[in-house]
Amino acid sequence: MPTTGPACWPYWRGSWPTRGQGSTCANWTFPASTPSSSKPAGACSPSCWMWCYRRPPSTAMPAALRASRAAMACARKRRRSRFRLLDPALSIQGLRDIAVPPEEFAGLSLPVQRVFITENRTNGLAFPETSASLVIFGLGYGLERLREIPWLHDSALWYWGDIDTHGFGILNRLRASLPHARSLLMDRPTLMGHHPLWGQEPEEKRYTGHPTRLTADEQALFEELRADRLGARVRLEQERISFSAVERAVAATEVITQGR
Repeated sequence: MPTTGPACWPYWRGSWPTRGQGSTCANWTFPASTPSSSKPAGACSPSCWMWCYRRPPSTAMPAALRASRAAMACARKRRRSRFRLLDPALSIQGLRDIAVPPEEFAGLSLPVQRVFITENRTNGLAFPETSASLVIFGLGYGLERLREIPWLHDSALWYWGDIDTHGFGILNRLRASLPHARSLLMDRPTLMGHHPLWGQEPEEKRYTGHPTRLTADEQALFEELRADRLGARVRLEQERISFSAVERAVAATEVITQGR
């Protein structure tokens, strides 16, 4: 195994370092260990590989490499807004599933009339195509930051979450920033129509606050769920709702949009 310079870097970047006499690579010492059946004969143990990859002595690392690692770590931590353009006519150079920094997302100028928001990535990826629309999902940067996106205030907006106390708590939070947001498939008929697919909401995730921004129907269903009138901690996860029900609900939003 090479002992110095860039030629030895692959050994600690992604390959097993050779076991032997306390091998040294670019001033990084790898402790020898007994080979196992899960690695090539004569290689260090997985714990050795993780040690040399994740816990390098900073003084032994070349300055340029330290700067590169810092830049990559910063890039990984940078928040992204992920969305799908649901109308093929709105694609950007053929791209429809896009993730960009929030400030770039806020600066978008697209002829969008309807915006859907869902926490679940699977739902975002499987959301049915519909005209002049996009779906936002993932929301790693938080609901509150959506208020900073000017064009959302001029678009018809729907939030689709789980039917449980936590889901209504999120809807209540969203309306603090975007009061015109409507709920999608978060109603009693949807819940009762999927009874065999009910689950239980984790006790630690139940919303214990007092929502002030729900409609009368949403509030009534929330109270039923919180009081366990339909069963213990009833929950209908959004991904369990039939796709045909989703298609019908999305199609109905077009009628609502035209009536604005």
